[in-house]
Amino acid sequence: MSDSDDFSEIECELVLNGAGGRVLMSGSVIDEFMALDSRKQAQLLSRAKLWADGVRLTREQFNGIEGRCGGANDRMLVALKTSKAMKTRLYGFVRHYRDQRTLLIVDMDTAKKQDKANPRILKRAKAAAVSLDERCGD
Repeated sequence: MSDSDDFSEIECELVLNGAGGRVLMSGSVIDEFMALDSRKQAQLLSRAKLWADGVRLTREQFNGIEGRCGGANDRMLVALKTSKAMKTRLYGFVRHYRDQRTLLIVDMDTAKKQDKANPRILKRAKAAAVSLDERCGD
């Protein structure tokens, strides 16, 4: 691992790189993600890889408008999603970080029972996004 792959200063780990960007995951989400069954992990990682390669994802795979996070930069919360039957979401935001387009995953919802997002989890994800965005600096 090179220094450019070390994101410990913002408490994140590199999940993958692609031609169009990279995906980082907050350390607070990694254990929960690793506890998912392998099918859900694979589906979310395949969608993250598509995003990182610059492929336009469908509405069933990615929601780019989960709401504004607030904070100094007021980033948009986004979600990578599994199929409708499994209903797991990874929440994060997109920004340029270290000169590269980056999707930073800050929270997840593994117990989603309906198509509509859980407002309590959205609020928590938005707060986590603002906190991580501030640690990233300008």
